[in-house]
Amino acid sequence: MQTSRKITLLLFVIFIFSSLLYCQDTIIDTLNSITYLEACVFYNTQWNFFGGGVLIPGETSLAVGDGYDNYIGGDYFNRSFFSFPIQNTPEDHEIITVSFYVNLVNFCGNGEIGIWPIWDLNNQQINYPCIVDHVDYGNTFELEDFFCPVLHPNVCQIDSTLITGYCQLDITDSYLWDHESGRTKSQYRFKFPVDTDYDGLIDQIIIASSYTSEFFRPFVKIVYESVNEVENDEIIPTVLLSVYPNPFNPSSGSSRSKHTGRSPETTISFSILEDQKIDLSIYNLKGQKVKTFYKELIEAGDHQILWNGKDANNRNVPSGIYFFKLKTKDNNYVKKMILLN
Repeated sequence: MQTSRKITLLLFVIFIFSSLLYCQDTIIDTLNSITYLEACVFYNTQWNFFGGGVLIPGETSLAVGDGYDNYIGGDYFNRSFFSFPIQNTPEDHEIITVSFYVNLVNFCGNGEIGIWPIWDLNNQQINYPCIVDHVDYGNTFELEDFFCPVLHPNVCQIDSTLITGYCQLDITDSYLWDHESGRTKSQYRFKFPVDTDYDGLIDQIIIASSYTSEFFRPFVKIVYESVNEVENDEIIPTVLLSVYPNPFNPSSGSSRSKHTGRSPETTISFSILEDQKIDLSIYNLKGQKVKTFYKELIEAGDHQILWNGKDANNRNVPSGIYFFKLKTKDNNYVKKMILLN
C-alpha cells in the first residue's frame, strides 16, 4: 500500500511541473490493389514467348509457379504482380506497420490439388516458399515487366505451413522506402526461387484477384500512430505506464516458454490519480475490438491486468500486432503489443 501511494504521489508531482502532454492516437487505413496494374504473366521456356498480362474483369485469380502447355508443348512458369498507391501520411502521424493481405485460394503440387508445390530437383522433392520481391514496373504493365527491376528481393514469403485463406505479409520496410523516396506506388512480384523443374507437372499457388468478391480481394493495411504535443496546464489524471512482456507467447502453456523465453501472459499497468470511468480494450490491426477489460468507474491508484491472448469469447487470437487502448474522460492512450504463437 505504501509503494502504491508513493507511485501515485510521484505521478502527481510530475504532472504538476509539466506543461506538455504527449497523447497517442492510432489511425488505420486500407488500400486496394490498383486493378490496371494487377497482372499474371507466364513464360514458355521451349518457345521463348510470354503470355497473359494485366487482368481483365472476370479474372478472379492469379497463378504463381510452373506447369506444362498441352496445346503447343513446353514447360512454362508464372509470376504475379500487385501495385498499391502510396498515401500521404496523416498530419502529426507516422507509419508504424504496413501489412499486405493476400487470399490463398488453393495449391497444386505435382498436379495434385490441395498439395503445396513440389519441386523435383536432383532426385529430391522440395517445398520452396513463394517469394515476394519489391519491384518497379512503373505506371503501366507490359509483358516484358516479367523481368522488371527488383528494388528489394525477398521482402517476405508464403510457405507450405500456411493454409488457404488470408495470409498477412509484412511490407513495412519496402513501403516506407517507397514513401520516403517520393514514389507514387509500391509494387510487388510473386515468384518461386525455382522457375520450373521441367517435370511436366503443375506446381502452383492460386491467389484471389481484385475482381473477386470484396471478402477475398488483396489489400494493404497501414497503421499510423501520432504523439501530439498538446498545451495543457491542468493535471491529467490518467497515464498508461507499460505493457510487459512485449512481445509475448500465450501458446507456451507455462510461466515462461523454455524455447522462446516469452511469457504466456502480458501485463498492462496504469495509474489513475482520481476516481473516474474508463474504457480499456484490445483491438486488432483491422480496428476490430477483441476484448474489453474495463468499461466502468474505477478508483484512483495503480492497476494491473493480465491478457493471455484470448478474445471476449475465450478463443485464442492469431499471432500479430494488437493495440491496448485506454479511454479516459480527458484523453486516449494507445500501446502496441506483439503476440507470437
